[in-house]
Amino acid sequence: MIAINTLADRVRDARARSLALIDDLSDAQWLGPLLPIVNPLIWEIGHLAWFQEKWVLRERNGQPPGRADADALYDSAAVPHATRWGLPFPSRADTLVYVQGVRDRVLDLLAGSPDADDLYFTQLTLFHEDMHGEAFLYTRQTHGYPAPPLLPAADPAQQPAAGPLPGDVVI
Repeated sequence: MIAINTLADRVRDARARSLALIDDLSDAQWLGPLLPIVNPLIWEIGHLAWFQEKWVLRERNGQPPGRADADALYDSAAVPHATRWGLPFPSRADTLVYVQGVRDRVLDLLAGSPDADDLYFTQLTLFHEDMHGEAFLYTRQTHGYPAPPLLPAADPAQQPAAGPLPGDVVI
């Protein structure tokens, strides 16, 4: 079983990394154009918080949602992909309040007396958040946004030349 302090550090680290992957972008870039292969970044970050809140705080501990509209905005099973750009998202500042508030509530739970199921579901949400880091990156790339500052810029001289398309490699 993972140590609670280690798990709390991982919760902080995952949320900091998720935010660092989009923090440099404008509000317009957080929404981006409607594309069938990506989600709006503002939806992605809200969805991460919603998932963590749903499984750790609401389902496990009976806490109320941090936003009354969270299910209507961020539940990937209930909100069709093509409708996500037209949702009444909260402002960037309010989204960040929700995202950080969920993180803080999970940290408060971990500072108390979490049981084994609390620890399991917290780890599940960390795996989910880390998985969405890839979505932040491929969405940025799809839209032609620059690499986030926490990643080194690609050196064109180091780009592979193999494969049927420029930049493709054989694996």
